[in-house]
Amino acid sequence: MRQGHDGVGHQGTRYTAQAVRRHYWWPSLVKDVVNFCAECDSCQRSKSSSQQPAGFLRALTIPRGAWKHVAIDFVGPFPAGKTRNDFLMVTIDRASTQVRLAPCKTKLTGEGAAELYLRTIYNLHGWPSSVVSDRDPRFTGAFWQGLMQSTGVDLKMSTAAHPETDGQAEAANKTVVQILRSLLLDRRLPQADWEQLIPHVEFAMNSSLNRSLGMTPFDFVYGETPSAFPTPDEASASEDSFGFTKRLEFLRDWAWDGVVAARTAQARYANTLRREDPTYAVGDQVLLSTSNLRLREEKRRPWASKLLPKWVGPFVVVRAASPSYELDLPPWLRVHPVFHTKLLKRWNGDPDSTSVPRHDAFESDVVPVCVVDYRDVGVGAGSSREFLVRWTGIDNVSPSADTWENAENVVQHFPDLPADLSRTQRPRRSARKTA
Repeated sequence: MRQGHDGVGHQGTRYTAQAVRRHYWWPSLVKDVVNFCAECDSCQRSKSSSQQPAGFLRALTIPRGAWKHVAIDFVGPFPAGKTRNDFLMVTIDRASTQVRLAPCKTKLTGEGAAELYLRTIYNLHGWPSSVVSDRDPRFTGAFWQGLMQSTGVDLKMSTAAHPETDGQAEAANKTVVQILRSLLLDRRLPQADWEQLIPHVEFAMNSSLNRSLGMTPFDFVYGETPSAFPTPDEASASEDSFGFTKRLEFLRDWAWDGVVAARTAQARYANTLRREDPTYAVGDQVLLSTSNLRLREEKRRPWASKLLPKWVGPFVVVRAASPSYELDLPPWLRVHPVFHTKLLKRWNGDPDSTSVPRHDAFESDVVPVCVVDYRDVGVGAGSSREFLVRWTGIDNVSPSADTWENAENVVQHFPDLPADLSRTQRPRRSARKTA
């Protein structure tokens, strides 16, 4: 069977059975060939799945009140202008879909993101009950995590390579870029002037009719949509505060019903193109899709992505919370270990096998070089220590890529750093090389 399978280039059960049948026959030939092909290690790693994406859509809870549940993401980079800002923090209210756009710099830290939120969102809407975000280093750092915990905010972070969790923010990012592109072209402005158009972009998005809501985000939050251009004064009927409050309450209830109906229809349509979640138990061995793994950049050994394996592993499931699973990953992968079920498939083979073949192309080329500095965040029992880590690729070391990292997270996800970076041990202020 092995000779037949190799001879037909690992094309599958039917071709392998035909090749074997030319020379041999036994009663269970087809069954044995099916089992052999299913357990072929090379086939499991190299072949794309022809099945529909796994895992039905599970919509996040639909909020009712404005600015109680938000999503945050960053979009960029853009050309730096006079202010040197080259990124944009996009905050969206998940109930009204109202957006706030705050220009910032690439070097923005978790502490800087919190200060930016205070200046642009908190001063208008207060603290939210929950925040949905991706796994941006600003949000996984100790400062942001500690701030959310101390303020009682429920932090909902997406799993690795599953941007659907933060779908509202991702969609808002596309709209922001599309409007910016159109305005720059229409007004014949250089790209470096993008920041002066942000107020117009924000107003345009918040004054546009949302089909799910049946109204504009301005209507949902304030009860009316401001005019986009000057209009002649018109006498309007006065409306007492009680009537205005009742109208706003009615509008929000009506909008919420519309969003529920729209989300239900969206999920129903999307799930016709998906299949039911495969379920894995703790201890099961699975393969991980390489579709979202970053390729290592190495000029001396260029990689042809078309010829790389489609799956790596097998890896053991250590925690199951369908539709997401945490895997026991080797240090050389250096990715967040929680994945959506659509990126996994069951491995067929010897369950006692513990070796995981590694491929140089998927080894991370981003490694820590040294600890540049440290700082203590907070006071008293709630204080913690962060370290400024310098990273490198294959050919470069850039201070602009330095990030503040929690020692525990650094040691866990980047084992090349020395394990003695604890809160009780203060490194010198000078750069400290790693082992």
